[in-house]
Amino acid sequence: MYSSEVDKLLNKYNLAVIKPFRIADGGFKRSFVLLCEDKHGAKKVLKIFASSDNNAKNKFIREVKILSQLGEIKRLVEFVPKVYQYNLEDSKGSLYYILEYFSYKSFGEFTKDAGYQTGILKKASFEEFMEFWHNVNNYCQDGFEWLSEYGFSRFMGELSFYKANTPNILSSVMWEKVFRHLKAREKIINNYKVLSHLDLYPENLFVKEPFLPDFKIIDWEQSHLTALGCNEAFLYLMFWKEDFFRKKIFARVWEQGMIGTFKCFLLLFSVRFLYQTTSFVDKINPLRESFTRFLLSVINDITLGKFDRPKNLQYILDKNLVSRLLKSHYSIKEEIFCEDFPAGYGNAMVKAIVAANDDNGKEYVFRVYSLSRVFENIRREAKIYRYLSKKGFPTYFIYKNKERRLVSKAAIYKRERYFILTSCLSGATVPRTGLKNKHIKQAGGGLAKMHKAGVVHNDYNRRNVLYDKGVLSGIIDMEFSRFTTSASDHLRDLAKALALWMQGIDNNCSLSVLDVYQSFMGGYFGKSWEAQSAKVSALVVKELRKLGTEYKKMYKESPSEYFRKIISFINTLIQQFKSN
Repeated sequence: MYSSEVDKLLNKYNLAVIKPFRIADGGFKRSFVLLCEDKHGAKKVLKIFASSDNNAKNKFIREVKILSQLGEIKRLVEFVPKVYQYNLEDSKGSLYYILEYFSYKSFGEFTKDAGYQTGILKKASFEEFMEFWHNVNNYCQDGFEWLSEYGFSRFMGELSFYKANTPNILSSVMWEKVFRHLKAREKIINNYKVLSHLDLYPENLFVKEPFLPDFKIIDWEQSHLTALGCNEAFLYLMFWKEDFFRKKIFARVWEQGMIGTFKCFLLLFSVRFLYQTTSFVDKINPLRESFTRFLLSVINDITLGKFDRPKNLQYILDKNLVSRLLKSHYSIKEEIFCEDFPAGYGNAMVKAIVAANDDNGKEYVFRVYSLSRVFENIRREAKIYRYLSKKGFPTYFIYKNKERRLVSKAAIYKRERYFILTSCLSGATVPRTGLKNKHIKQAGGGLAKMHKAGVVHNDYNRRNVLYDKGVLSGIIDMEFSRFTTSASDHLRDLAKALALWMQGIDNNCSLSVLDVYQSFMGGYFGKSWEAQSAKVSALVVKELRKLGTEYKKMYKESPSEYFRKIISFINTLIQQFKSN
């Protein structure tokens, strides 16, 4: 069934074929790949080269040598298949190698999934996965000098091929911009430093089980020596559907000082994937158009100089960056650990946990404001946080920087940003389905205390009130807050808060709109709340109308059933309160 050379090797190593993965045919199938079992019952893969194609032969030899070398590096060995035996000399017979067999799940199929499938990695396993590539950068700069180089001339050759065969994947202007960008960076592209895989398609990456940090990377035959950032660029584009992973790759690349070459490889691979998507991905594939738009946006942002000046910093405030800013602005020199918070309105936050010396375990929140936020508004918000916190309110305490200011400023990813350092609050928002009268009553009481302290919140909704074990533990998001002792301002703030809390009540909630109204009013006014109901209800109608107008505007800009239902519900509430 096979060749005599194959039979000799099977006999030599006491291997029995379980099934063939590939049979050499003298054409495109240049090798035998056989799943075998040894005399101890262990499964192994036997690969035997069977072609006169010198280019294919060189790739075969290259892969075996790379796998053998990687297998000798402690930090890398567990993520590459183990090579048991091999022969790379024609004088000793057929070229072959015997490889570890593993039954893992691939990251997907490129032509079907347009990149990696989602749901394969979680934060912890992703960090382990990226640490492997970081170690490749660190440990594979020496000992691989025998590899051929992939530099500027190869870039130009590959891109010229795509332009000749699929010229319409980019406009003529964009083709010119891509070539001009790379030409200006020829020197750094030719700064060969590290082993790069160059073929990190989903078919070549495997995981034992989703979310576990147990991977195997195969098909190293296309590997070359390149400048830094090649592997990371390939991965960045393949992870296009998962924003968190892409941003973490960006942050790593920035911190490791290889953003320039990273962008060059992004251009190369973006054009490569546009060519492959156009040529090989089915036109009815629902991912085809989205992937194409993503690739074009990457190319556009790089050529315009926008790519490494991100507006949204969510998930890219990494430990090293935060440490530098804390040290330079707040004199916090101890080692920290960082945890991401969900962003709000373009703001980015991380929890910074100090783990050293007498400050052991202290937790801070490091918050960077979006570019749209005005400094005076940021400063007012910080002043209100600090003022209320010093009066015993459960809200953020703002720490002053070295200059005794509440708000700091620094260049972060090439843009001037404002940021603050605060205490860390416990608790979380209560979902609508979990709301109880005690939660609503506490919320009303919290707002009353704010008003007595001379502050209106102006956005006192369910998401801005935190609870810990059923007890109100935090009032947050003071962006629209201001100082005022005006009783009419306080009543309007109360009415708006009631409107915000009630508009989110639906059939899935255990409480009714009336329950929410009565509990909130009881928390705010106490037992005398009914005497205040008439004047508050009139203001509630006004605030509900304002909310309805806002949602109608959003519905007009982006029609959806979600907005339509909210508008309908608000109209019902208005009629209910008008009749009271």
